[in-house]
Amino acid sequence: MSDKAIGKRMEEEEHLALFLDAYQRATGETFPAMCGSETPDFIGEDNRGLTVGIELTQLRFAPDERHGRYLFPPEPSDPDAWWKLLGLLHKKQQTLTKGRW
Repeated sequence: MSDKAIGKRMEEEEHLALFLDAYQRATGETFPAMCGSETPDFIGEDNRGLTVGIELTQLRFAPDERHGRYLFPPEPSDPDAWWKLLGLLHKKQQTLTKGRW
């Protein structure tokens, strides 16, 4: 595994920990054991023993959009981020339906 891949995996593990903490606070549910995977990023079981896959994704904006978002920070109900997120969900769904997961 390359240094870049190791760094990416470490970052994903940090993001997973943040998500799991927030998920537990919001729902009271935990995932006792999660292990790294390629697709999805993490696989584990919930408290009922059901298999759960977690795929992390990041919203990225073009440089000109990032500059504008820096000058005029978005509100919590950011429609640009919402549409970008829906696009990413659609893309992930397409991957799922092609049987790659």
